[in-house]
Amino acid sequence: MTRNAVTLDPKGFLGDSFYVSSLNGLVQQHFDDDACTAHVNATLKQGTSKRPQPKLIDIPSNITSQYVFIPTQKFADVSVERYSNISYPELLMAALHFCKGRRLSLVIKIHPHVKGDERDRQEQFVERMQRQYERVYESRASISFLTANALFTVTLNGGTLMDNFYTGSPVLSLGAWFLPRDRGRSVRHRRRQGHGAHAG
Repeated sequence: MTRNAVTLDPKGFLGDSFYVSSLNGLVQQHFDDDACTAHVNATLKQGTSKRPQPKLIDIPSNITSQYVFIPTQKFADVSVERYSNISYPELLMAALHFCKGRRLSLVIKIHPHVKGDERDRQEQFVERMQRQYERVYESRASISFLTANALFTVTLNGGTLMDNFYTGSPVLSLGAWFLPRDRGRSVRHRRRQGHGAHAG
């Protein structure tokens, strides 16, 4: 985490994590503000994330700071199926209705590792959304650019959440995303609670 980052956990997603009792202390141990700032600035200047990012800007300039941003994961990603109570299509449709009701734009970036039939499925889903609301955009721009210029980002439990830490931008995570202490117990608990988690 970067300096002055704030993590809110109203639903207790951290409750089944190795880090729940020690997170605040861990992020302060041996903290070097100068080194951290230099690393963040260098990463943003290079335009990198977990992988190289494109330089293009493909969204209208007039929606800057007026859009909700959703970077997708694989729709059947194991982290989604095990640790989220909603699917990505459900998240996207909920975001569409939220944005439409407030006349906000919605920008979606399909995960760059999504290929073949899965990519076709996600692109077709976005196209159907665009037919329902004219302010839905698909973007291939840099994840840093898109998080930094969004009103806020929404994810289930994607690793792109870390890009929000780098850009110091607000993000809403709707699924558990820290490693649980006991994955088997976590999955069984979710099944007992009727959350429909899948074993893997």
